[in-house]
Amino acid sequence: MTNEPLVWGITIVFGLIFGTLTARSSMRREKIHGGALAIIFNWLASVVMLMVLPLILGSIFIGHNAGYGIVIGLLLIGVCGILLVIFAIFEKAPREAYLKTLIPKEDRGWTAEDALKSGL
Repeated sequence: MTNEPLVWGITIVFGLIFGTLTARSSMRREKIHGGALAIIFNWLASVVMLMVLPLILGSIFIGHNAGYGIVIGLLLIGVCGILLVIFAIFEKAPREAYLKTLIPKEDRGWTAEDALKSGL
């Protein structure tokens, strides 16, 4: 009996739990403007990226050889890169449209009114 299903089970559970937390954290930090598809690809990329480390460590510690884990880990990193490119395709146009709506504040420098409000 091989330990490969155990390694993949641990890897998938770890990726789903911590990938979801990572995706949520990144969406809280910076809003996604590309809609549902951009959110899905952000989540998928987070899950796949967080599957790399437990796969490599699990394959080393549970009994597979290190080469198997490293090769599959590099493939997962490649898949994550592809998912992030697809995410960027869906996110680019809506983000640019959003950034155009922002009105830049004019820098007036330090005025007398600012000096009075500062309390110095």
